[in-house]
Amino acid sequence: MRIRLCLLALAVVFAMGSARADQINLGDNTCSGGPILIGAGPTVSGTAFNCSNDASFSSGNGNIGSSGSTWSYDPNTGALTVSLAGGSDTLDGTVTWTQTSGLVGSIDLLSGTLAVSSASGFYGEYASGGVYPIDITFQGCTSGPSGITCADPSSGEIPVPEPGTLTLLGTGLLGLAGFVRRKFRA
Repeated sequence: MRIRLCLLALAVVFAMGSARADQINLGDNTCSGGPILIGAGPTVSGTAFNCSNDASFSSGNGNIGSSGSTWSYDPNTGALTVSLAGGSDTLDGTVTWTQTSGLVGSIDLLSGTLAVSSASGFYGEYASGGVYPIDITFQGCTSGPSGITCADPSSGEIPVPEPGTLTLLGTGLLGLAGFVRRKFRA
């Protein structure tokens, strides 16, 4: 019986461990709009920007190219919209920024979370109501009295959290449970 339980636990751990590094990649080939102002907190405001033919999705299930893709971000409302491959894969949500790298040369990196309000496609990797990490790097940034002004996004990504973290947590909890069980038996 113990051997069956151990084999079952190992099967669950290895099944969960097959993680993929899936993410939406945002680029800056043809963007219009901006600039944005990044203040303390960070707070982000300014003019919305729209980018075309520069977003893609990489997944263990396959890749969706950038031809006909668009993405846009409105810093005043936090609204982010991504549409890939002519609209067959779409994602809408609201970004909340949690930290900024500060100005490094003329580049600033914003990190935060994306609360997804609607999603379709992307091989089912993103769920409506889900919250995902997001990073966007801005270029052409200058420092001023009100904060950092950036003219153009240069890259970004919205990764799908990997189940490998859950595997590590589960394995640690199993080990802790085994240790406690042996301690009380002695």
